[in-house]
Amino acid sequence: RLTAPDIKSAMPVAGDARTMLVQLRRAGRAALAAGGQSPDAGLVEIVNADRATGMAMRRAALEGRACMDEGVEDAFLRGLKGARSILAWDGESGTVMILDPDSGLVTVAMGGL
Repeated sequence: RLTAPDIKSAMPVAGDARTMLVQLRRAGRAALAAGGQSPDAGLVEIVNADRATGMAMRRAALEGRACMDEGVEDAFLRGLKGARSILAWDGESGTVMILDPDSGLVTVAMGGL
Protein backbone atom coordinates (compact mmCIF):
# COMPACT_ATOMS: atom_id res chain seq x y z
CA ARG A 1 0.00 0.00 0.00
CA LEU A 2 1.04 3.55 -0.68
CA THR A 3 1.65 5.69 2.39
CA ALA A 4 1.34 8.81 0.21
CA PRO A 5 0.79 9.41 -3.51
CA ASP A 6 4.10 11.29 -3.77
CA ILE A 7 7.14 10.07 -5.67
CA LYS A 8 10.43 10.82 -3.98
CA SER A 9 13.47 12.40 -5.65
CA ALA A 10 15.21 9.07 -6.33
CA MET A 11 12.66 8.51 -9.09
CA PRO A 12 12.64 11.25 -11.76
CA VAL A 13 9.08 12.08 -12.82
CA ALA A 14 8.11 13.05 -16.36
CA GLY A 15 4.88 14.52 -17.68
CA ASP A 16 5.02 12.84 -21.09
CA ALA A 17 6.51 9.75 -22.75
CA ARG A 18 9.35 11.53 -24.56
CA THR A 19 10.53 13.26 -21.39
CA MET A 20 10.36 9.92 -19.56
CA LEU A 21 12.64 8.40 -22.19
CA VAL A 22 15.13 11.24 -21.70
CA GLN A 23 15.05 10.63 -17.94
CA LEU A 24 15.55 6.90 -18.50
CA ARG A 25 18.66 7.59 -20.57
CA ARG A 26 20.01 9.86 -17.80
CA ALA A 27 19.09 7.93 -14.67
CA GLY A 28 18.04 4.44 -15.80
CA ARG A 29 14.70 4.85 -14.05
CA ALA A 30 11.76 7.22 -14.34
CA ALA A 31 8.06 7.60 -13.69
CA LEU A 32 5.37 8.85 -16.06
CA ALA A 33 2.68 11.01 -14.47
CA ALA A 34 0.90 12.25 -17.57
CA GLY A 35 -2.12 13.92 -15.95
CA GLY A 36 -5.23 12.15 -17.21
CA GLN A 37 -3.42 9.66 -19.45
CA SER A 38 -3.43 6.06 -18.28
CA PRO A 39 -0.15 4.18 -17.91
CA ASP A 40 -1.40 1.85 -20.65
CA ALA A 41 -1.69 4.75 -23.11
CA GLY A 42 1.68 6.08 -21.98
CA LEU A 43 3.25 2.69 -22.57
CA VAL A 44 1.92 2.68 -26.14
CA GLU A 45 3.59 6.08 -26.70
CA ILE A 46 6.85 4.78 -25.25
CA VAL A 47 6.78 1.72 -27.53
CA ASN A 48 6.17 3.99 -30.53
CA ALA A 49 9.01 6.37 -29.57
CA ASP A 50 11.59 3.79 -28.41
CA ARG A 51 10.62 0.26 -29.32
CA ALA A 52 13.39 -1.48 -27.35
CA THR A 53 12.61 0.29 -24.07
CA GLY A 54 8.85 0.07 -24.51
CA MET A 55 8.94 -3.62 -25.34
CA ALA A 56 11.20 -4.33 -22.35
CA MET A 57 8.64 -2.62 -20.12
CA ARG A 58 5.79 -4.48 -21.75
CA ARG A 59 7.61 -7.81 -21.47
CA ALA A 60 8.25 -7.23 -17.74
CA ALA A 61 4.56 -6.51 -17.19
CA LEU A 62 3.40 -9.55 -19.15
CA GLU A 63 5.92 -11.95 -17.62
CA GLY A 64 5.29 -10.59 -14.13
CA ARG A 65 1.55 -11.16 -14.45
CA ALA A 66 2.21 -14.91 -14.69
CA CYS A 67 3.21 -14.86 -10.99
CA MET A 68 0.27 -12.77 -9.76
CA ASP A 69 -2.76 -14.15 -8.02
CA GLU A 70 -6.17 -12.95 -9.14
CA GLY A 71 -6.33 -10.04 -6.67
CA VAL A 72 -2.89 -8.68 -7.55
CA GLU A 73 -3.51 -9.07 -11.26
CA ASP A 74 -6.81 -7.18 -10.91
CA ALA A 75 -5.06 -4.35 -9.01
CA PHE A 76 -2.31 -4.23 -11.65
CA LEU A 77 -4.79 -4.05 -14.54
CA ARG A 78 -6.95 -1.42 -12.80
CA GLY A 79 -3.86 0.67 -12.15
CA LEU A 80 -2.66 0.24 -15.72
CA LYS A 81 -5.92 1.68 -17.02
CA GLY A 82 -6.40 4.36 -14.33
CA ALA A 83 -6.23 7.95 -15.57
CA ARG A 84 -4.55 9.10 -12.33
CA SER A 85 -2.15 6.16 -12.09
CA ILE A 86 1.59 6.53 -12.56
CA LEU A 87 3.81 4.21 -14.58
CA ALA A 88 7.40 3.74 -13.42
CA TRP A 89 10.32 1.76 -14.86
CA ASP A 90 13.68 0.75 -13.46
CA GLY A 91 15.73 -0.35 -16.45
CA GLU A 92 18.56 -1.84 -14.39
CA SER A 93 16.34 -4.38 -12.64
CA GLY A 94 13.74 -4.65 -15.41
CA THR A 95 10.97 -3.68 -13.03
CA VAL A 96 7.73 -1.95 -14.04
CA MET A 97 5.61 -0.35 -11.32
CA ILE A 98 2.08 1.01 -11.31
CA LEU A 99 1.17 3.46 -8.56
CA ASP A 100 -2.59 3.81 -8.25
CA PRO A 101 -3.58 6.69 -5.96
CA ASP A 102 -7.28 5.80 -6.27
CA SER A 103 -6.83 2.38 -4.65
CA GLY A 104 -3.75 3.32 -2.63
CA LEU A 105 -1.85 0.39 -4.14
CA VAL A 106 1.45 0.01 -5.91
CA THR A 107 1.96 -3.12 -7.98
CA VAL A 108 5.29 -4.27 -9.24
CA ALA A 109 6.14 -6.69 -12.06
CA MET A 110 9.45 -8.05 -13.17
CA GLY A 111 10.12 -10.40 -16.03
CA GLY A 112 12.98 -12.80 -16.53
CA LEU A 113 16.31 -11.10 -17.03
